[in-house]
Amino acid sequence: AMFVQAYQQRLEPQILKRVAHAYEEKGLTVQEMLLARSGARLGKYAVPFFTQLGTLLQRKLAITMRNPLAIILPLLIPAALGAAVGFMFRGVGDEGLMEQISFVFVLVTLLGLGGLGLMPILIEARHYMKLETSETLYTEAASVLSSFLVDVPLAFMGAAFEVLVCFVISGMDVEHLVTIFTWSMLLFFFYDSLFGLVAAFAQDGQQGMSVA
Repeated sequence: AMFVQAYQQRLEPQILKRVAHAYEEKGLTVQEMLLARSGARLGKYAVPFFTQLGTLLQRKLAITMRNPLAIILPLLIPAALGAAVGFMFRGVGDEGLMEQISFVFVLVTLLGLGGLGLMPILIEARHYMKLETSETLYTEAASVLSSFLVDVPLAFMGAAFEVLVCFVISGMDVEHLVTIFTWSMLLFFFYDSLFGLVAAFAQDGQQGMSVA
């Protein structure tokens, strides 16, 4: 009882006085506290766009290099398909125009439809991207650009191998190489962009395949 009485008489008034003083005293706002720190940056995102891009690009490369199949399959499967088509049309360079047109048609059709298998992967990656961007970890543009810098060159090399292998085995005249290769790559980029567009708004892989 004596301790409680002494506390109420001596310490409690001092504590209440300090609390009231601290309550009345205006402190720093969140913005002022952030500005007081060296190197602080105000905005929706904690780091600039190029820092986001660099970090996402490092993560994309690390994930890709960690899985050798993610590098081998995009290069090996198109080359194998190109070899199969080339053997089917072996010697077509000595045939007539209609046979050569059939060869080019099969080649570009197979090349264009090859991107269909990537749509479920793109949709799954978009799902994770939306979860992370909803937490304002980075912008959608940084994520799309980092994927573009890794996936598109890899897919382009696979498509180029497919066309070159198919062309060499088929026995077409070398003077047609530039024309066939150029138009095949243009068609590849068109279909790749089209499938990427479908994957951007499709709810799931099944819907994306149906739309495409």
